[in-house]
Amino acid sequence: MKKRNIVFVAALCAGMILSACGAKETEEASMFESAEAVTEAAQETVETEAQDAAKDVQEVQAGETEGSESVDAPADAADYSTTTGLCGASLKASDKDKAGQFNEWGVLNTIVYEASLEGDSIIAKGTMDYRNEAGQDSITVSEDTTHVFKVDENTVYEMRGGEDGAEVISKEEFAEYLTSLIDTGLFFEVELNEGVVTTASISS
Repeated sequence: MKKRNIVFVAALCAGMILSACGAKETEEASMFESAEAVTEAAQETVETEAQDAAKDVQEVQAGETEGSESVDAPADAADYSTTTGLCGASLKASDKDKAGQFNEWGVLNTIVYEASLEGDSIIAKGTMDYRNEAGQDSITVSEDTTHVFKVDENTVYEMRGGEDGAEVISKEEFAEYLTSLIDTGLFFEVELNEGVVTTASISS
């Protein structure tokens, strides 16, 4: 009888030990599964944030690009892609018919009768002269055609005349002046360096 009791107690202890081990393994498995779930959730969060960041960058780049959209030049536009020098003409829309005609002094009229600044291009229609440097007489006068001048982030825009001299203005302001002053007779000029406008100005 005593031996049977000892065997029973031993079996009971073994059962308790096995039960405890099983509970520990279950707890460890549960903790492992929880850790995996946390890791997966963290990875999903990182991936989502990365996708959102990439989307934000694309939107910002799209916004920047929109303001500097390239304008295709007409097939018959004058080619200034490699030009270095100055081109200029009077802004006089009402004298469109006189563009390219000789004036009373026997000089060809240089007249721009339509002009705008769109994206990365200044577009001017009419006849314009060309000079190698400021203060020089005209070397050539173009035909009545479309002139497309490329601008970039370094282009300077100026309003010249008066006692205060040249006033540097923004690209947006220059675009407004260029269209609003188209029939004033003021002098419009661009200075080019290898096809890119370094300075665009309107002078009284």
